Amino acid sequence: MPRKTAGLLADLGFRYDSSLLHAADQPRGAMRTLGGGLVNVPWTFIAHPRASGLADERFAAFERVVRRVVDDSRIRTGRVRDIVPEDRDAVR
Repeated sequence: MPRKTAGLLADLGFRYDSSLLHAADQPRGAMRTLGGGLVNVPWTFIAHPRASGLADERFAAFERVVRRVVDDSRIRTGRVRDIVPEDRDAVR
């Protein structure tokens, strides 16, 4: 785990990141606190441009998924900055 990078990002005022951990380092479907209190949000939680925005058909498919998710009252949606708790100790 890139502790120095996480600490540097936290020192610069970043609260969360999704690029520092590999899937093997990340509990599936869970956020994790890294060095300096930086919270790692799995990129699977986020629309990643490389996976969903390069081609028109991928973006259209992504848009359909987002619309269904937003319309489903059983699923909590929001911006990462609104989901990551202020109390970083609340994250594993």
